[in-house]
Amino acid sequence: MLDFLKGGKANLKLEIDSPNQTYYPGETVRVTVTVEGEKDLKIQKGHIALVCKEEYEYQSESTSTDSDGNTTTSTSSSWGTDERKVFEQVFLGETTIRAASTQTWKFDVPLPPDALPTCANAKIVRVHWWLKTNLDRKLAFGVKTEMEIRVLTLLSHETGPKHEYGQSNEPGEAELAFVLPSSQFALGETITGQLIVRPKKPFDATEIRLELVEHEYVPRQEGNVKEKETKVKLEGKTKLLPGQDQIYPFSITIPANGPVTLTTPNSSITWMLKGVLARFLRGDTRVEGPIEVYSTRPA
Repeated sequence: MLDFLKGGKANLKLEIDSPNQTYYPGETVRVTVTVEGEKDLKIQKGHIALVCKEEYEYQSESTSTDSDGNTTTSTSSSWGTDERKVFEQVFLGETTIRAASTQTWKFDVPLPPDALPTCANAKIVRVHWWLKTNLDRKLAFGVKTEMEIRVLTLLSHETGPKHEYGQSNEPGEAELAFVLPSSQFALGETITGQLIVRPKKPFDATEIRLELVEHEYVPRQEGNVKEKETKVKLEGKTKLLPGQDQIYPFSITIPANGPVTLTTPNSSITWMLKGVLARFLRGDTRVEGPIEVYSTRPA
């Protein structure tokens, strides 16, 4: 009788050393694998793997022609997947797992120093890390179990003296700059700084505001972009005059459940601060500068 008709069953159990299943790049995940036999079970091999799975949504165009020769172009969205196995180890060769037996193995599974952070709350980019254990069988379904772990990025940069950064898109109209203690922050933190406005010509602004922008980008085929903006009004309608520099203090909070900064060949998530002088019947004068967002700071 063929092997897949013989039955047989085993239980696989995964345990790790982190109670909240959270790690940082470069750390080691200490894993315990337990195999419990319920019936005699022939296997080809038993192996454990650490897998990074990235998913990204992209857009593509297609063209169709009807019977009258009319051409229609449509855009559709699809999800691509890039799954990378960064660690794998075989712990059992071809053997029979006996009924009522229990075997245990321990592994040190290293996370790469440049491991991507987990990304679960973005719109078009997802990154997940999985520990996967399999008992492979010949001509039959194997036994497997998996566990997700979270990989966080740690902000080790110390706050230094405040400095100006950013460049105006219209320096002949007004020089704009941010004054910040750093360009690196963690999720849930409040960015406190100043928007400096140095007018070079007189003009009216309908509004002066600050924007915190989360920008997701997938370059594949026609590409795909998703942005989420948080806006803070700093000043209503006002007249700006050369030689009368203005300072606008601000504070804006990075969402605690947002994604962190990341870049891969398939996708990117970036964060940006924008200072905007809104103007009537013409383009805005603005300053913008990137910031880096991490999962957390050291305790």
